[in-house]
Amino acid sequence: MAVVKPFRALRYDESKAGPLGTLVAPPYDVISPGERLDYLARPNNVVHLTLPDSEEEAASTLERWRADGLLVEEPPAVWFLVQDYVGPDGVARTRSGLVASLKVEPYGTRTV
Repeated sequence: MAVVKPFRALRYDESKAGPLGTLVAPPYDVISPGERLDYLARPNNVVHLTLPDSEEEAASTLERWRADGLLVEEPPAVWFLVQDYVGPDGVARTRSGLVASLKVEPYGTRTV
């Protein structure tokens, strides 16, 4: 049986990390190589985690940002209901989903 738990979100502490506009970026798969370099020039931008040179670099950055208090864990663990209201074509839509913590299992177990 799958182990699904409430999610403990991480968020930027803007008093330490800087203004939110310098920290966020579009999804990694729509960022061009040039845009990536622009985002990486911002020392605390999320692209350092989502489009790093290596997974090890992302892990090290995440650990450092947490230790330095740039990223803080939201208490308590919660279930997040996500809703989008406008599609890329400008048409209003509602899309709901649940964001949760899910234990990773070997593929062969067919748990999820």
